[in-house]
Formats: sequence, C-alpha cells, structure tokens
Amino acid sequence: MRKKIPVLAVLLVWLFCQQSALSFSPTLAEGNLKVFDSVWVAVNEKYFDVRFNGADWAHARETFRPHAMAAANEQELYRIINLMLDELHDPHTYAVSPEAVRNAQRHVSLDLGFVGRIIEDHQSLDASGGSVFRIIGVHCPH
Repeated sequence: MRKKIPVLAVLLVWLFCQQSALSFSPTLAEGNLKVFDSVWVAVNEKYFDVRFNGADWAHARETFRPHAMAAANEQELYRIINLMLDELHDPHTYAVSPEAVRNAQRHVSLDLGFVGRIIEDHQSLDASGGSVFRIIGVHCPH
C-alpha cells in the first residue's frame, strides 16, 4: 500500500497541473483570437485599398491566426499581428499594444504633422480600458 500512495499523489499533482494549464490556455487563446480577429476584420472592412495592395488578405488570416492563438503574451501577440499587417506592404499600417501605448504616453510627446480623425476605436480587454488599436483616416495636404 505504501508504494501506491506516492504514485497516487504524483497522479493527483499531474492532474491538477493539467487542469490548471487547460483552464488558463483557452482563456488566453480566446482573448488572443478576439484581438487578432478584431484587427483582421477592421482591415478587411475599412482598409483604403479593396485589393489590399495585392495581398491575399484571407490567406493572411489563415496563416497567422493559429500563431496568434498560441501567443504566450501580449508582446508576442502584437508581433504576430504586425507580421500579418506586413502582408499589406504599407508602412503606415501597424498595431501597437495597449502596454506600448501607455509607455509612449508616459515618455514621448510627438507631433506627426498630419491631420487625421479616428474612424474606429476598439477597446482592449484589460482593466485600464486602453485602446487595442485605432483606425485613423489621414488627410495629407499636398
């Protein structure tokens, strides 16, 4: 009987760890997909070029979505989102994480020299209510 107790204890610890991993991962994965899909849909519906600069936008979603779902943290998620946005070959289209926005607001004041208006503002899932991304219509006088 003594040999079965340690095996049972190890089994219970292993089951607890598996349950903890399973209960954490879907929540993170679901949050990642919600952000990723919001960005993809916004570009799909609002991007200025209906041909997406020649990119196969549907294929970009298929390619990068599984990687976004598996991202371990916000930094990795936004790296993957930006890889997808790079398919547009548009240096003015990129995503910035809420954390990066908060850091920039604390440290930098920048005048970009263009007139724009916010077309769409998507709120993040975090408690601070920061923006996940903004779509800005830009007017550049020539």
